[in-house]
Amino acid sequence: MRTYIFSAIIIALMNVNVSLAVDEYYLTCDPAKLQEIIDKYNEDIYIDATLTFNGKTWQDVQIRIRGQDTRAYPKKPLKVKFNGEAFLDDIDEFNFNAEYGDKSYMRQYLSSRIMIESGLDCFRTSHARLYINGEYYGLYLKIEQVGKRFLRDRGLNDDGNLYKASLQNLSCLSKWDNLELGWEKKTNEGQGNEDLAELIRKLDVEPDATFYNLMHDIFDYNQMINFLALNIVIANTSTYYHNYFMYNDMYGTQKWLILPWDMDKSMGAWWPNNLYNSNSSRPDNPIYEKSFLLEQIFSDVRKRIDTICSTVFTENHLFPIIDSLIAELTPSVIEDTHDNISDTSQWMAGIGMNKYFIQARYSKLNEQYPIIPRVFRVESTNGTYTGDIKLVWHPCTFPENTDIKYKLCYSKEFDLYDTSKAKVINNLTDTVYTINKSELKEGLYYWKVSALANGYETDGYDNFNKFTFKNGTILQCPITQNTILTKEGSPYTIDCDMEVVNTATLTINNGVELYILNNSQVNINGSLRIEGTKEEPVLIKSISNDTTGNLITLSIGSGNSSIKFADFENVFIYFNTSSDILIEDSKFNYTKEINRISLFGAGCIFTMRRCSLIGQGKRYPEGMIILSSPKAIVEDSYFNSIFDAVEYIKVASGIIQNNLIKNSTDDGIDLNGGDEIVISYNKIFNSIDKGISIGNDSYGGAKQITVERNIIVGCNTAIGIKDSAEANIINNTFYNNNSGIMCFEKNINGGGGFAVIKNCIISNSKTKSYGVDEKSIATVTYTLSNTDYLKDGVGNMFAEPQFEDPANNNFNLKRNSPCINKGDPASPKDPDGSRADIGAIPFNSSQVQIVINEINYNSSADFETEDWVEFYNPEKTDADISDWYFRDEDDAHNFVFPKGTTIHEDGYLVICRDKTIFSSKYPSVTNFLGNFEFGFNAAGEKLRLYNQEGVIIDSLTYDDKLPWPEEPDGTGVTLELINPTLDNSKPESWKASLVQHGTPGEQNSVFTGIEDEITINTSLLKVSPNPIDDNADIEFNLQQAGRVSLGIYDMNGRLVSSIIDNKFYDSGNHNVNIITSNLSQQVYYCKLEVFYPNQMVVCVPVVRIK
Repeated sequence: MRTYIFSAIIIALMNVNVSLAVDEYYLTCDPAKLQEIIDKYNEDIYIDATLTFNGKTWQDVQIRIRGQDTRAYPKKPLKVKFNGEAFLDDIDEFNFNAEYGDKSYMRQYLSSRIMIESGLDCFRTSHARLYINGEYYGLYLKIEQVGKRFLRDRGLNDDGNLYKASLQNLSCLSKWDNLELGWEKKTNEGQGNEDLAELIRKLDVEPDATFYNLMHDIFDYNQMINFLALNIVIANTSTYYHNYFMYNDMYGTQKWLILPWDMDKSMGAWWPNNLYNSNSSRPDNPIYEKSFLLEQIFSDVRKRIDTICSTVFTENHLFPIIDSLIAELTPSVIEDTHDNISDTSQWMAGIGMNKYFIQARYSKLNEQYPIIPRVFRVESTNGTYTGDIKLVWHPCTFPENTDIKYKLCYSKEFDLYDTSKAKVINNLTDTVYTINKSELKEGLYYWKVSALANGYETDGYDNFNKFTFKNGTILQCPITQNTILTKEGSPYTIDCDMEVVNTATLTINNGVELYILNNSQVNINGSLRIEGTKEEPVLIKSISNDTTGNLITLSIGSGNSSIKFADFENVFIYFNTSSDILIEDSKFNYTKEINRISLFGAGCIFTMRRCSLIGQGKRYPEGMIILSSPKAIVEDSYFNSIFDAVEYIKVASGIIQNNLIKNSTDDGIDLNGGDEIVISYNKIFNSIDKGISIGNDSYGGAKQITVERNIIVGCNTAIGIKDSAEANIINNTFYNNNSGIMCFEKNINGGGGFAVIKNCIISNSKTKSYGVDEKSIATVTYTLSNTDYLKDGVGNMFAEPQFEDPANNNFNLKRNSPCINKGDPASPKDPDGSRADIGAIPFNSSQVQIVINEINYNSSADFETEDWVEFYNPEKTDADISDWYFRDEDDAHNFVFPKGTTIHEDGYLVICRDKTIFSSKYPSVTNFLGNFEFGFNAAGEKLRLYNQEGVIIDSLTYDDKLPWPEEPDGTGVTLELINPTLDNSKPESWKASLVQHGTPGEQNSVFTGIEDEITINTSLLKVSPNPIDDNADIEFNLQQAGRVSLGIYDMNGRLVSSIIDNKFYDSGNHNVNIITSNLSQQVYYCKLEVFYPNQMVVCVPVVRIK
């Protein structure tokens, strides 16, 4: 700024008593590299820098240009990242926004403050004077980064999934979103985005009648209403299509939150009288649009607006804040020569605009509500059409008693506001418009419809619609001879009830699109061959607005039928034939609630492989049903949000294996009658009723059913066996179900259920692990539960299964799991040749196990070693870890272990960030490697170790706050694992090192051969004599009956002598004599484990002498 006009400022400062200090930050970097990132501002190039604040300098800092449109402005916004020592309060990243487009420098500051004071979790801001290489670069707004630290500071679990809506128009929570490009995952980066995809699907398919209930079910509803209301109040026009975060609190409330971001286009940035809604040609955000479409939600939003505008958004509250900012910022604004303000009159005009907006906003909103047309529904189009195209929308019903007209726009250009290229039809009164095909050229079209009344215009929802027009082929009915549909004649349409006679075969080649119009049905009495390819699948789609859907029926014909690489949309297929049916690599998607079965087979030999079947989470349509089949196979397929995903009725022989079944609205797998069915290696999540149901339903009890190596999670009941059905349930894992395995009579005189349960894990059951009514029988052996004491069977255990990461559906066993080698000895051996494990996934004992054993994530200022981590090899052989790799929580951060890297048996290896610094601080340590090119977060983060095949070997997420030890955060001690056999993902397994600067490359200073929580109690467990010679007596006292394990362990926690292996003992005193002549001379621990409903573990030290 070069011109100074002071009069307005002086008036504004009268009677304002404030501090004029603005925090000053000094960045120092290579000038040439700074110029490089300025020249290449569209690239996210980091350069090294130092930052000085309040006399303290941070050395290991990086900066880059940030923002989207704003990075093109002359005054560049910056991101600052701390790779070494964290900034104040353990902050490792923040932003400097130039606010180039805001001549007041206040809009985003005020918006953030308003949101925080209104109870919304929002990033904090503060003004800052920024210097780069000694030059004053101007007044900036320092912006808090939204990430794991942001979540923790607000009492949210940072293990939840946090997504940033980062790319315009591709992050609208819309079916048009691109999850890979539009959404940036900020936590759990390597664990997929299925929860976000499922959220978007639900928002898209949920009917208006139940959308209000859905919002309560999946969102923190009050938080969502607050977010919507605040964005309307501050007129935040740059959100919903980007610039916000979605947070899934999956380990807490299991609700979604919406969090704000980047609010520089607020407070009347474009026009002080911004409408409470907005129009555009981009895809709509369903949460925003439906808040206007549905009166229940809109009423709640308006009530919240009333409260906000009577408390925090008032002149009395905000004007003093603005006047204080004028006084505080004046010198910085005057000295800033990089901004977009030519003189102080422009600055004051911008501030005046803010004040006017605050004064006028609430009254303008109340003026708009009664007269602006309300959002209305538009029937979407998405597909290829060959004839006239009928566009349909619902009436706009508000304002009432008003003459509402419609405007329709369609164009081959995305920008429908370019009227030179768009066809515009005005003054429509009907809610249907047909475009004659003669008016169209081949290609992709976009269209939208708006309602107009009282001088205002409102787009219908969804306002982003498209269709493709092609000059295709209309199929004539019937087909009386062999017919081949080719890509050259595509697309094809059927607009009649079509029959393929029994002597004819209909073949559909790769790349063909077939559209079934209106209520047309297809009856194939001959054969069907669909021959798509992976690169060019066949598309068969229903184009119908009725509620019966389009049906393809294959009746008794002259030959077998096959479907390969085909995509079906709202098309139902019934196979009423004794011929063979083969379906491979195909997709079946249903977005309409139509009372039909999606796939039905009767009497056929049925095989389905590598397919998907996806519904909308409603009662209808039902999933696939196979009836009276001599043989049926369903394998390697995916089912989601469909009722009874896979159902076999009276199938004589069958296989259901290696499928992923999620969110079934009834059972995941349903057997009614039938024999010799093998259900194996399936993963079933969140079925509303049962994961697997085995019964009869008037078809006779299912017999010879084998349920083996399945994982069932989050269902009401994992497995239900009823009405004379019989099942062998072997080596399965059940987790977080309401109940585990239930045997019962459902239908009167149906008989009970009969089950043999063996080698299973039943974990975290909310009511019971298994249940048997008076007509049922179940035997349970070699099975583990952590909620119920399974006292009646051999080899049962009450213990924690020790999964790798069950919260993220990783049910592999940890190396210290009690399930390893504890299955039925008569069962087949595991793939590694050892005794059968308990659970669905056998532990691979041949896999090298390396342990993250010590972490230095924040050195003390007087002994700066840079970050390092130590690994321990507990194996009895050397471990070759060539090409293994280590990561923090950022998948882009990799340290690859060089070829030839070996950790000796019972040995240690350190990797460090800076070998030179590390060796200078620890000159006696030689077993280390480096450098890794990233730092550890002083506030805590995830560390992961992978083998060369990408299999995770060890992982944990440390923290600098309780319950994790807090001393390793900058005091000079390190974070040490108490014992390598402990679960290192748990904070209680770690302590601060007992020596300064830790013990890199050697045994930890806190090491003990037993867990801290184990009781050393010689009244419950006594060894005599002690020290022992060649034999000893062990006496133990049980306060109640229970299963007992007793063993001798060395100081590394290894079992060296098993004395009692999970045997049942009554309460009272018990004596055992043991031979100890085979033990070497050293110190051991005698360990007693008693599997009461509450497990008891007791140890006493034992000394062996010769």
